Amino acid sequence: MTSEGLLFDNFILNEMTIGELFAKRVQETPDAVAVEFEGEQTTWAELDLLSDWLVKRFDSFGIHSGTRCAIWCGNHLQWIIVYIGLQKIGATAVLVNPGYLADELYRVLSYAQIEFLFYGETFKDQKMTDIIDQLDLNEHPYLKQTIPIELDDAIRFMIDGARSLTAEDCVRIEALKAIPKPHDIACMLFTSGTTAVPKGVMLTHYNLVNCAKATVEAMHWNSTDKACVMVPLFHCFGMTSCLLGALTAGYGLYVMKYYRTLDALYAIEKCGCTILNGVPSMFLAMVHNHRLPEFDLSNLVSGIIAGSPIAETDYQLICEKLGMKHLLMSYGQTETSPGVTFSQYDETVGEKADNAGFVIPQLDAGIWDEQGQLHLCVEQGHFLNHAGGVTGEIAIRGFVVMREYYNRPAETTATLQQDGWLHTGDRGFFDANGHLHVLGRLKDVIIRGGENISPAEIEGCISQIPQVKQVKVVGVPHPVLQEEIAAAIVRKDQETISEDAIRQYLSAHLAKYKIPAYIAFVDEIPMTESGKTSTGLLREMMMERFGISQGKGGIQ
Repeated sequence: MTSEGLLFDNFILNEMTIGELFAKRVQETPDAVAVEFEGEQTTWAELDLLSDWLVKRFDSFGIHSGTRCAIWCGNHLQWIIVYIGLQKIGATAVLVNPGYLADELYRVLSYAQIEFLFYGETFKDQKMTDIIDQLDLNEHPYLKQTIPIELDDAIRFMIDGARSLTAEDCVRIEALKAIPKPHDIACMLFTSGTTAVPKGVMLTHYNLVNCAKATVEAMHWNSTDKACVMVPLFHCFGMTSCLLGALTAGYGLYVMKYYRTLDALYAIEKCGCTILNGVPSMFLAMVHNHRLPEFDLSNLVSGIIAGSPIAETDYQLICEKLGMKHLLMSYGQTETSPGVTFSQYDETVGEKADNAGFVIPQLDAGIWDEQGQLHLCVEQGHFLNHAGGVTGEIAIRGFVVMREYYNRPAETTATLQQDGWLHTGDRGFFDANGHLHVLGRLKDVIIRGGENISPAEIEGCISQIPQVKQVKVVGVPHPVLQEEIAAAIVRKDQETISEDAIRQYLSAHLAKYKIPAYIAFVDEIPMTESGKTSTGLLREMMMERFGISQGKGGIQ
């Protein structure tokens, strides 16, 4: 910590939009490589020109400040160009999981009142174009147009268009770029929580620009670095810590369309990547891969490990095997843009292993105890020495906190108090040195490989199967993913249905990562004396049934 008790010194908040942050980056390092994707390199100046041409196209479509535009695509150069173009003019970029199947996509389109949908061609084994072809515009009255962005000749077409911009075009583009203000909404991202339909988290330019700045300062990143982007850009983690971090610090991005262990190891070696951010399951997959010794990862210096809890021994193993002295723990959530805490950069691996680090400057943090009393523990980033030891719900207030949940006033009021305090739904405490320790979740959410998964959504889908009487979904420990999905199902009397039939039904309605790995047919779901499902007892039952030990997962 600094002499003032802060994670780092002299942190000043910027009144700036993402478009202005991008313009500053282009001015400072126009010819530096910004993005490498599938063997092609693009400079910051080229990104600027291409996104300016898109601004002209957006204007002709009727996309302006405040227009809700969804991006449904895996990591891609075009994803980045579309995102930057939208941010330049103040449109709301609505970031959608490319793994969504038709039903999931359609629910999000309706809930978020999407006006324009930019979509990719394929994602893993899914043909996204088939889902778009089945889309009935009559069922989505807000949706005006669907626009493909992953065509083979898209970049060439964009380059040709950018070269044809006239002086009149440039005047109009600059006028459009002058409209957004720092406290306008920049993005809508989704968080599952406990509801079947994800909630839209509304984040401002101010939230994101300053969270990215704090991240860069905590991580000591600069323009000489190069980051391997293996986390999805539609996640707040990927968007802020990778993309917006690059706009802030000027480092280049090697972008993977989606995570695959050997591809990531190859990219780190080939491109000399110095930064590697990821969720625990990604890092664990690397260190447990038998081919790891074949790769030269000596350029790796730093990175963030976040998104789900990790056992101390697993964290220490990752640091040792990857040679990452500065792999920093971080805590946050989509509602906080996301980063709230970071390890001290020069702490030892042992000092970092059992906690989530220190709160960043200019944020307040506290703990709500069981009586509902708020204990202020951190004020403007300064740890209050008397405040350690109280355990309860973690509370955050300050520049990273979201504006609201889109069209969810009740949920917004329950989560965000009028005085600015955010209920995180996570349980923890601050130790005597100011480290935050996260003990688990108060909310009923499964975090599988960094993906927040709503048990209610899976339960709702399974309950549609005629043979099912009752269902309860819980998370159980997993050695790499941290949690796996387990479903306990009570069948109707005299009815039979197989596990394969359950999975086949779910495969048609849910993304693959939401399908339970474990399915058990039971006579009854355990209940508490108050008549509620005993989630803890059910989890123990499922672990015993499938031979899962607590040691296969871990809570930090």
